[in-house]
Amino acid sequence: MITIVCGPPCSGKSTYVAQHAGPDDLVIDHDAIAQELGSDRTHNHHAAFARQAELIIEDQLDNLPPDRDVWVIRSLPSAEYRRALADYLRADRIVVVTADVEDLHQRAQARPNPAATTRIIDWWLANFTEDDDMRSTTERGYGTEHQAVRKVWVEWMAEHGGVDCHAKVCFAETRYIDPDEPWDLGHTEDRTDWTGPEHRYCNRKEPQLRGLDIPSNEGKPKRWEL
Repeated sequence: MITIVCGPPCSGKSTYVAQHAGPDDLVIDHDAIAQELGSDRTHNHHAAFARQAELIIEDQLDNLPPDRDVWVIRSLPSAEYRRALADYLRADRIVVVTADVEDLHQRAQARPNPAATTRIIDWWLANFTEDDDMRSTTERGYGTEHQAVRKVWVEWMAEHGGVDCHAKVCFAETRYIDPDEPWDLGHTEDRTDWTGPEHRYCNRKEPQLRGLDIPSNEGKPKRWEL
């Protein structure tokens, strides 16, 4: 399962994930990565650490492990950006964590730069938009069944050493998909059934050719908004 957790600074995103993630889950967290790189701050990291953390996050988002639950912590006040990231990752759900503005401002006083944190909180609240359709991606077709079918294919590929891309149009040099490379589970055009593994690029490019608004590797921003 892939869960995206969003919210303003001081809302408790990391705390929420710590309370819900399992010991073997992958947690993608800007602050934790920056600290692993050597930052002596818990938040508001120096630019060098922040930039390097974002590069690592970009790589992690492009190479999510198919056999682990994943928690992605971002800010993303925009519903459009939340949906874009969820569609790109085939996320199962989006969780928005927030609090009253007074509580957020009070928590900001414990940050390394309270004034800057408060400004970011106010910016987030001013730019927050709710989804017109609050359904999670699980309800849109990437939920429990998707995970179960994907697990079957992971085991099949491990046993047989790979599989051919199931996309109608394969854009790769070869249809072969190695078990260790990132791939997506393809579905029929009407989304009523799963077809099989597809190269990640093929899976996200081919629907665009049918006029569907689904991000591909070509169009994905190189840096997802904090």
